[in-house]
Amino acid sequence: MNKKRIVTIGMAILCCLLLISAYILWQPYTWGDNSALSITIKGDKPALIHDGIIRMHENDTLNLIINLTNTGDHDLRILTWGINICVFYLNDTVVDWIGPVYAPPPPPKNSDLYVLKAGDSIIKTGGISVSFQCWDLKINQTYKVVGLFNAPKEDSITLPYWTGAIKSDDIIFMII
Repeated sequence: MNKKRIVTIGMAILCCLLLISAYILWQPYTWGDNSALSITIKGDKPALIHDGIIRMHENDTLNLIINLTNTGDHDLRILTWGINICVFYLNDTVVDWIGPVYAPPPPPKNSDLYVLKAGDSIIKTGGISVSFQCWDLKINQTYKVVGLFNAPKEDSITLPYWTGAIKSDDIIFMII
């Protein structure tokens, strides 16, 4: 075989490999359909039947489970860093964070994305400890906590992924 023919065959094989790689990386996913994700939050303490409010004392901790579920028919590529809890007053004002200040993480990369299969969930646990004092919680005050999933568009990620924000239902609690 002459060199020209070997180079031509090599280029054809390289092009085939590139096309196969592109197909694998850009599989048919849905990326921006808010109805394809749902988020729920559950606490480990019972609420009173007559008013639905959880009562907490100064030394109590409300353990939380946040469940992010792909309710759609297609797999979703997501950035899991965006799953959080947030504490609000009943008028939807955010309660001040007075806990430790953490350094921001480095910008996310393509390798930080996670493919959430249709019907699958990611579970994250957390808690609200009155005595740990991460939020500015006051005695005889009522609050609500929600699970949030916020995934903004990041310039450091080149692959397509789900962007947007969704919020769970509230859990109402009172410090007594």
